[in-house]
Amino acid sequence: MNTEVVNVWIVDDDRSMRWVLEKALRNDGMSTQSFDSADAVLREIRTRRPDVLVTDVRMPGMDG
Repeated sequence: MNTEVVNVWIVDDDRSMRWVLEKALRNDGMSTQSFDSADAVLREIRTRRPDVLVTDVRMPGMDG
C-alpha cells in the first residue's frame, strides 16, 4: 500500500470553488494548497512543485 501523500495545488480566482476542491481532496487524503491567481502559483513553483496542478481555464489576467 502506498502511503505517500499526493500534493495537489489548486489555482482558481473563485474562493468558494477553491474551498470545495480543497475539502474534497483533503477528505480523500491528499495535501492541498490553493492560489487565487496564475501569478501567485508561478512565484511558488520556482521553489516547490506539486504532484498535481488543477487550474481554472478562465481567470482574469493569465488563465489555465
